[in-house]
Amino acid sequence: MAEEWVALDFETANGDNGSVCRVGMVKVAGGTVTDRLLEYVQPPEPVSWFDPGLAPFNGGVTAEDVRDAAQWPEVLKRILAFAGGAPVIAHFAPMEMEVVQRACMHSGIPVPEMEIGCSVVLARSVWTDSPDHKLKTLCARIGFDLDHHNPLSDAEGSARIVLELMRERGVPTLAGLCTREDVLLGRIGPDRAPAYCRKRRGPSPRFSRWNQESRAEPPAPDLDGADPDGPLYGAVVCLSDTSRDKIELWGEIAAVGGTVSKNVTKKVTVLVVGDHSAATAKRRKAEEYRAKGQPIAIIDEAELEQILREGA
Repeated sequence: MAEEWVALDFETANGDNGSVCRVGMVKVAGGTVTDRLLEYVQPPEPVSWFDPGLAPFNGGVTAEDVRDAAQWPEVLKRILAFAGGAPVIAHFAPMEMEVVQRACMHSGIPVPEMEIGCSVVLARSVWTDSPDHKLKTLCARIGFDLDHHNPLSDAEGSARIVLELMRERGVPTLAGLCTREDVLLGRIGPDRAPAYCRKRRGPSPRFSRWNQESRAEPPAPDLDGADPDGPLYGAVVCLSDTSRDKIELWGEIAAVGGTVSKNVTKKVTVLVVGDHSAATAKRRKAEEYRAKGQPIAIIDEAELEQILREGA
């Protein structure tokens, strides 16, 4: 039987990642796109309002567009039926994972078991020469005519990227590509912390990761290619205790015009914390500077992922 997997993309109504208003999916079987699904969704009631400022990033969907749409529990059933238990691919997969988790939380239903891969992680492993790994950049590379922020087009773009990576590596399956690139798929489910799609690490991952980050130098900001109106353009960003690989995040921050600082200094304007409740040394330093009048915004990792996704 031919290997099957699906690619998925969500759009949200506002800054809460659980405010899902549209989902696009494509199915791949035997290396060919065989089916497509587009669903409008009534965002869960606690976060059902639409932010006009997000219109450029969600295709301009309005409350009227979803007035007769199904609610999240029903749409989730359709998503799972379309996937049929196959792996799911998304571009910047942690963001799509968070959409599912938060929409389920707002709706009072359990998070489903889903195996989720990331086309960014796979593309970074293969296309090391790419100036960045934004969806627009990679779709232009492979000649896919992307209608950005149309979730069906974004999902198909992710699928086409993975199919091209498979072709270039000479492997006929997604599983073969992950094995070839030493990539582990992520997973979400009820009563479990999310595991993100990532490159496999050595036997001492925490020390190895710390050692790699301490030796690496953050990339320079892409001030020519990034949107000058983006929220991180020209910002100086420091990360504290984030769950995702810091070096990966550095690259994504630089791609949207941000300068990365390894430590909290007087130049830092944004501190990203993995957990708003955690009192890390960097957070304490940032709050000391804020008490003295220095304007440092403190955002969590989910807010950063939203910014990066919109800039992709």
